[in-house]
Amino acid sequence: MPKPNTIYTSCGPVHKKSRRTFTARHAVKPIEGEAPSPEKPPEASRPLALPRDGYSRFRQLQPFLPVSRETWRKLSRDGRAPAPVRLGTRCTVWKNSDVHQWLSDPLNYRA
Repeated sequence: MPKPNTIYTSCGPVHKKSRRTFTARHAVKPIEGEAPSPEKPPEASRPLALPRDGYSRFRQLQPFLPVSRETWRKLSRDGRAPAPVRLGTRCTVWKNSDVHQWLSDPLNYRA
């Protein structure tokens, strides 16, 4: 009768190690005298509305847009969505007022 948690090979039986479970001893302990940081749910960090003024990166716009990043890039390239503003080689932002205008009527928007 084969034993549980054992794999039989041509070299003989090999015992599988049991899966370890996460326990409190694996948890990161706070520094003594320091208050533990409260855990925030993901919804707490998400904005409820897009600001009217200023500029936003795509990551900030994404919860409000009904399209993917690539579709947004293509719409911007074709002039059917707000044009991006390049602040550097790796930093692209969009003007919030233009995004609000696009969100109010995306089919008839022209940059």
